[in-house]
Amino acid sequence: MLSVSRLKPFINVILFGVGALLIGCTKDARKSAESDQSTPIEENLIAARVDPAKTIKIETHGTLKSSERKFAETEVKTTIDVKLYEKLLEVFQTLASVEGQTLKILDARIRFTQFQVIGFAFEVENQVKRPNPGFFCHRFKVQESKNSISIDSVCENPARNLFQVSLQGDQIRMTFFNRQWGPIIGDFSALTRPDRGCTGTLKNDGQVFRLVELSCANTVYQVPGPGSEEIRLDTFRYANVSGTSVKGQTVELVGGLYRDLARRKDIKLTVPVVGDIQIEERELKVKDEFEHLIKK
Repeated sequence: MLSVSRLKPFINVILFGVGALLIGCTKDARKSAESDQSTPIEENLIAARVDPAKTIKIETHGTLKSSERKFAETEVKTTIDVKLYEKLLEVFQTLASVEGQTLKILDARIRFTQFQVIGFAFEVENQVKRPNPGFFCHRFKVQESKNSISIDSVCENPARNLFQVSLQGDQIRMTFFNRQWGPIIGDFSALTRPDRGCTGTLKNDGQVFRLVELSCANTVYQVPGPGSEEIRLDTFRYANVSGTSVKGQTVELVGGLYRDLARRKDIKLTVPVVGDIQIEERELKVKDEFEHLIKK
């Protein structure tokens, strides 16, 4: 039999090996536990839950020492990608209000205008809560591309393409496709009219556009009533000399009132937000080609 003294070196080697193995396992467990803990940067990213449509920018200050697990303060910044229909909302709210209020001065009894309909479509798209104004159709589809927006009415199948707006630099261009507007505002005489076109200039205030000036051609309003009356404008012009303040706004309408296809009255209206309203109306004498037959 081997004596204990002879086995002692072997026992020490075995004990040393077991001890080293236990120490190694403990270190591995600590490393695993540390790797499972979220770093401050990871925690910030998880807490932020940033929308995929937004951009994250992470800035760190100082030197990071992984061995000491010390991190500088981390700031998470998000840059919101503002949609074009959001930036144009104020422009069409302004035009809807201006067109409607100006026609009230003329006592034209016009229930809806094209800018009021388009302004409502922009508000719905921007989730602005307001009641249905009573349009014959109040369901719209707003489609946005890089620098343009198209608006369709979807009350019928197929949908009707009502309007398009496009931007190039600070210039804005709009087209109302009049042939599609009859069922929308109850004016079926629009079927034979050329498209209404508008051009203007914008001021970019970062998150929003503001309208500086706008001029429209082929602007016609059907006047409700027993007769066939229309207001046809040679000039529809909006201007805001300040670019921001409502005090600088001016609207100018020049055209005439038509009844039974004949021009009955000249109209010239200038409406500044601050100052006196100037309105000129001149009745026109229209020769009745059948008057001599009635006298006989």
